[in-house]
Amino acid sequence: MTGERDHLKGWLSNRLGSEVRIPDLTAKGLTLVDGRLLPFEQGAAAQFMYEDGQGTRVTLYLTPTADEAKSAMRYGASDSLTMLHWQGGTWHSALVGPYGKDRMTEIAQSVQGAMY
Repeated sequence: MTGERDHLKGWLSNRLGSEVRIPDLTAKGLTLVDGRLLPFEQGAAAQFMYEDGQGTRVTLYLTPTADEAKSAMRYGASDSLTMLHWQGGTWHSALVGPYGKDRMTEIAQSVQGAMY
């Protein structure tokens, strides 16, 4: 997967116009299974899908921004999904998954550590 990961990183970085870092979440029990380029109101976004050993998926959505800033992590929940979103540097990040707030916060902190 390392070669595919490097290719995905380069391909997405070229399309988004900014270096994309793909967080390694294996220490949190999550393996990268796919990444995509998605449409976004201001251009394009990157989406990464991670999966645990039971097949439970967590999605990370990244959108570039011209304004460098840092925001506090914000939390939301709907039905069986938990979402955390924040800005760090020139990236807006949103993490969505079926885990509770504590577990999702741990994963989000790992994402922050890997990206900023």
